[in-house]
Parts: sequence; structure tokens; C-alpha cells
Amino acid sequence: MTLKSNYIIRKLNLSQKLVGDAVRIGKDIPYIHSLSVLDVTAARKILRQYRRKTGEPVSLTSYILYCCAQAIKQDISIQQMLGWNNKLVAHNDIDFFFPSEKAGDENEIQSFILRDLGSKSLREIAQLLNKKLSSSPKKPDLAQRMFMKLPWFIRKRFIKLWMMNPHTRKKYFGTVYFSSILNVSDSRKSWGIPIPMQSLGIFIGTLNRVLVQTDSGVETKDNVQITLSVDHRVNNGLNIGTFGKNLLDILNSQTLEDILEK
Repeated sequence: MTLKSNYIIRKLNLSQKLVGDAVRIGKDIPYIHSLSVLDVTAARKILRQYRRKTGEPVSLTSYILYCCAQAIKQDISIQQMLGWNNKLVAHNDIDFFFPSEKAGDENEIQSFILRDLGSKSLREIAQLLNKKLSSSPKKPDLAQRMFMKLPWFIRKRFIKLWMMNPHTRKKYFGTVYFSSILNVSDSRKSWGIPIPMQSLGIFIGTLNRVLVQTDSGVETKDNVQITLSVDHRVNNGLNIGTFGKNLLDILNSQTLEDILEK
């Protein structure tokens, strides 16, 4: 970083360049999006009970990740990918690609893949996420640094080839994109519209408290904004709607005994 009299010059780091390549590729995928609201009042109550009973610092993000994985398990076609010869491949493993940015770093973004969350308990997911978020970002290796020195049209050709193979795509990019801005929640209602490289994208917005008129009177509810994105070549609006309903049902139907047993 170079300080001038009235401006700053900062070199674009390699992690930001990698993000730029991912967005360029994602823009070529015809996504459709659904922006909605999740009532997480019951979920937050269950989490408070869980923390008191176990003493474990399980975040709302971890719990939503857990519920998303359970909803995908009900119909794995929501994460299916388009492969060679227009064949659709739906993996049984549910691998979440999770990008995050650490406060204080100059646009230093770390991305990691949380593998096979469909078979993991809430405790396992929370421990895995905390471990990944607390670790230092991995520095790009020699191969990545050399790859990024290639012109964009060559890099694009390679990435497109990787994307055409669903198994290679899963290995390097996971099956689901997941990102969250829950940690910057305030009085605003904020959604995000991601440009992922995966067939299913989940973006968790801010958490807000709202007053809702019910049959028993006015109640306070905790709502989280959520954006669901799917590759329109392999899924449609009905698939988004069904997945969103299943996710909401799971968020509101879990009991303390359910999440302790798994």
C-alpha cells in the first residue's frame, strides 16, 4: 500500500483476483433468484436451550447451514449440475463452498469447502465452521500464482473445462454456494444476490426483529433475509419454492431432542 497526499494506492491481491474470475464465470450461468424471509424465532429459542444445556457456542449461521443441508437431503436434485452431453448429475454428498472475509484484512478473502454436511450433526458443523473461520487464510500456492499470470481468455478456457465435469466441479467448488452477512445485522433489512459458480446458491442476509399480527395478538418475530439462486438450465421456480418451504419447515420443526440426538 502506498500513501499519497490525498489518496491511497493498493495492489490488488491474488485472492481478490480469484474472486473476480469466479464472478466472471458465474455471470455466464442463467440464474433465477428468490428473495424471501425466514422466521427464525423458534430456531433462536432452540439454540438458546442448546447452548445452556451443552455450553457449546453454536451460531445461528451454523444452525442455518445444518437446516439447509437437511433440506437438500430431502431432494438432492436442487444441487444437480449440468455435465457433458446435457447429462444432469446430482451428488449425494452435500459440499458447501463458503467464502468469508476477515475484518481488518485488506480485501483478503478466504474460501473453503465444508464437506458432506448432510451426514453431520449440528455440533460437528459448528465445530468445523468455527475451525475454518478461526484459521489463517491459506496463501495461494505456486500453481495458483502461475495460473493467475495467464491471460484471462486462457484461464477462462481452463475453468470452463473444469465446470463441464460435475465431479471436478464438486471437488474444487463444492455443490452449494453459501454466504452470510448475519454478523453485520442491524435495523436494516438487507438481501444479497450472489453470482456463484454452483447450481444452488444460498445467501443469508441480516437478522431483524419485527412486530407481526397473529390470531393471539401482536407478537415479536425474528426474521432473516435469504436469497436462493438456482441454475435455470437444471431447476425452475417450483424447485426454489419447494426447497424454501422445506427449509422453513425444518427450521421451525426441530426440537432440542432432535438436534442433541444427531
